[in-house]
Formats: sequence, structure tokens, C-alpha cells
Amino acid sequence: IARRQVSAGADYLDLCAAAALNEPESLAWLVETVQEFIDIPLSLDTASIAALRRAAPLCRNRPLYNSYSGALDHPDEFQALCADYSPAGVVVLCLDRSGTRITPAERVEIASRLADELTASGVDLENLIFDPIALPAISCELPQPGTLETIGALRQRFPQSRILCAVGNVGYGHAARRSLEREFALAARDAGADTFLCDLLDTILLDRLRSQ
Repeated sequence: IARRQVSAGADYLDLCAAAALNEPESLAWLVETVQEFIDIPLSLDTASIAALRRAAPLCRNRPLYNSYSGALDHPDEFQALCADYSPAGVVVLCLDRSGTRITPAERVEIASRLADELTASGVDLENLIFDPIALPAISCELPQPGTLETIGALRQRFPQSRILCAVGNVGYGHAARRSLEREFALAARDAGADTFLCDLLDTILLDRLRSQ
């Protein structure tokens, strides 16, 4: 799978071991295993500081840390990790302990606060990747106007940073997953998203994103 994603043009490969019984060791194993076959940077997709600290030193290229949010139990430990093992970028989730049912203005306010915390710990603003939090289509209406509004507001607030569209989140659990993901990805791109977490083997999606 990793080789096919790289051959399709992936800039980063997202690795997640959150379902494992021992996430730190499992994520470390994933890093070491995929690096035997590929040479692109990795995105370490975990909410566990222990897993990040175990896997980050094993990365041959500077990885992305996916992710930082206002819901972390120990944000100071994440910030210390960034100082010890400087990432290529940090995915910043626009949420805190109040949950996902918040307004676009509240999401941008959270993003601003988190950006201040990370830049104070030495991460450049240009290396932040803001995730506006796209919800699964089965739990909300499409085309998620609140999320699209958040993307536009983030683009204005942080013109030098990247904005992520986690394409797979939208179609999760839906019978029409592919079509929903393609529809939302295009809407997110038009709203200002420039970074996409997606399956590059979906050639229809890629062709549409590259169009216009």
C-alpha cells in the first residue's frame, strides 16, 4: 500500500497505530518497516506523546506531527518534543475540550491560541497545517458550510500556513463514500484548502483536484 501511494505522488505517508494495544511500539515498528521500502517523509498520526517520542527519532526525514489540539492532556510535553525533534510541520486541530459542535469563529479562535503556543515553543508559523475538522457525512449536512467557512477564515488569518482537508473523514461509514469525498474535497479546495489527506489511488479525485 505504501509503495502504491508513493508511486501515485504522495508527499507524505500518514502512519497511524492508534488501534494497537501498544501504540508507541507499533508506531515505531510501522516507521521502521515502511522506511525499508519508501523514502518520502512520514506523518505520525497519533494523539499519544509517548508514541510520538518513540517514533520521531526513527524517522530518516523530518516528519509531520499529526496532531496538536486544545484537547491534549499535556501540551507542554508536545511542545518539548518539538524542541527535541523538530518536525517538518505540525497539524493543528481546530478544537478543544468543548468538542466539534462549535462555530467557525470559535474554531479560528482556538487555532490562533494553539498557533501562539506552538510558535512560542519554536515552531515556525509557516510549518503549521490547520485542520478545520471535517465531520463524517452521516452525522451532519453536506457540503458542511461551517467547515468551509472555517477554511476560508483560516486562509485569511494564516495566509502563510497550510490548511488541511482530511478527505477520508467526510465519507467515513457512508455508502456513497467516494462521491461524497470527491465533492467535499473540491469545495474545500475552492474555499482555500491546499493540503489533502486522501487516498491517492482515487484517480478521479486527483484529476478533479488538479483541474481548474
